[in-house]
Amino acid sequence: MQDRSQYSAAASLPGYIYQCRLALLESLKRLKSAPDIAVAIETLDDVVFEKDGSPTEVIQVKSLSVNNANFSQCDDCSGQMV
Repeated sequence: MQDRSQYSAAASLPGYIYQCRLALLESLKRLKSAPDIAVAIETLDDVVFEKDGSPTEVIQVKSLSVNNANFSQCDDCSGQMV
């Protein structure tokens, strides 16, 4: 059953899932070179990498939900969620 109340955050859920997936992917990329790095979601910004309690990288994530997307007509489709 879908919650269609004015306070529902259901429409934001795909964006939050995208943030988590991006944070996981970027964490795995950094694992060999920085095994003690920490990642936080929704703190200083969408995704934050920290070392010794200090931010080392802050990433703002934007997702775009597109129905029937035609990526051949997209100039920069990286980071888009379909």
